[in-house]
Amino acid sequence: MGITKLIILGLLIWLGFRVYRIIQRRHTMKTPAATKQIRGNLVQCNACGVHLPKETAITENGLFYCPPENSDCNH
Repeated sequence: MGITKLIILGLLIWLGFRVYRIIQRRHTMKTPAATKQIRGNLVQCNACGVHLPKETAITENGLFYCPPENSDCNH
C-alpha cells in the first residue's frame, strides 16, 4: 500500500470521527435535562443536609428542616 493511500485512509477515518462527534454533540444539546430546575432560594436542612426550597422548609430557632412528609430526614 502506497503512502498516498495510507494518508487518504487516515484522513477519511479522522473525518468520520469528526462527523460522528458533531452529531453526538447536536443530539446531546437537543435532549432536555433530566433534573428538575428549582427556582427560588434554597436552604439546607440542619438534620440531613438536603437542600430544599425555602418555602417548603420548616424553621425552628432560625434553623431550617425538611417538612414532615420527608421520610428520609430524621428531624
